[in-house]
Amino acid sequence: MPAQAHAFAERYDLPLPLGFYLAGAGLAVALSFLGSFLLMRPGWRPALHVDISVPPVLARLARGLIRATALGLLAAVIGIGALGPASPTQNFATVFVWVIWWVGFMLFTALVVDLWSTGNPFRTVIDAILRVAGLGRITYSARNGLRMGALVTIRTLEQHPAVRRRYPALAMAAASFAGVQVRNLATVGGNVCTASPSGDTLPALLAFEASCRIAGPGG
Repeated sequence: MPAQAHAFAERYDLPLPLGFYLAGAGLAVALSFLGSFLLMRPGWRPALHVDISVPPVLARLARGLIRATALGLLAAVIGIGALGPASPTQNFATVFVWVIWWVGFMLFTALVVDLWSTGNPFRTVIDAILRVAGLGRITYSARNGLRMGALVTIRTLEQHPAVRRRYPALAMAAASFAGVQVRNLATVGGNVCTASPSGDTLPALLAFEASCRIAGPGG
């Protein structure tokens, strides 16, 4: 079945009169502007958070429950999307992503309580990989020199005391890498494996005679 561009699929009629849809959308926009006019006065600063004292044991339990629930939902949505009905109007994954997630959860996170910072399932998976495999670790010793995993971020490399002291050219290369937001996500392994002629860390790594240890399913 050939792929179709977004919004170029078969026609889908709304299950309500068009006038109701237009009136509701216009009213939502008007009320949002009215609320902003009434509440956002010059010099007004909203309270972005409320501090609630929670016992450490209860906080750990809640954190674990939130993360486990988020991982379960992610797995369920992926499974339903892959194994469910092919029609996007009948597959629950579509409703979850576009309605429950983008509309409901985002508004809940912005206006009620931020559960995303704790329950982000992608961050949970990445943290587990970093802990188990040690791929996000960076160490230095006089005997073995600098050792780092493939998932060490460029920002970590830039700020590491041993790198700045013993390998200043590498720290400078990391500091010149894109912007801070990118450096917080980009990794040394990714920069090396991209094999781009403009790889920011490659000249410094070559100058310091760096070597890679590559492992696969066979060892």
